[in-house]
Amino acid sequence: MTVVVVTDSSARLDPEELKRWDIRVVPLHVLQDGIDYQDGIDPIPQDIQDRSHVSTSGAAPADLTDVYKQALADSGGDGVVAVHLSAGLSSTFSAAAAVGRELGSSVRVVNSRSAAMGVGFVAVAAARAAAAGADLDAVEAQARSESGRQHGFIVVHRLDNLRRSGRIGTAASWLGTALSLKPLLQ
Repeated sequence: MTVVVVTDSSARLDPEELKRWDIRVVPLHVLQDGIDYQDGIDPIPQDIQDRSHVSTSGAAPADLTDVYKQALADSGGDGVVAVHLSAGLSSTFSAAAAVGRELGSSVRVVNSRSAAMGVGFVAVAAARAAAAGADLDAVEAQARSESGRQHGFIVVHRLDNLRRSGRIGTAASWLGTALSLKPLLQ
């Protein structure tokens, strides 16, 4: 068999790319007025960013466990390398690391230190190594090496979302909004 690569829905990989490299995906969650949408599974309204009371949630430990166990079985014992959204941006990585520890040394969890396609690039690099016949240690090393090469930037258009998530305080949100600031984050 071969090492199986798992990522989360933040990677934004095309379904054909997922199939080509046999990458498994754990959904993240978008929460709006009590409705829990599983990213990549449930249809999410196009205008959701304009709605009130929208937040996100990392991958659920139960979802991580289910996907990792299936990937382990499909690997024939060769192992799983899981590449997830930056630990600095989401609780997904810490939940994934905890699940990985529970399942043993055949599951390696890598912090992509990135978001969106940065996560996807790391996952694809790992999957290419796995497809080429690399063992678990080599696939993990490839993922870690690629994660060190990723650099991404985002522009924050609405500071109220950062305030609600606790990433900035009320005063910073108010002042930034009053001055029409659009922070560029790396």
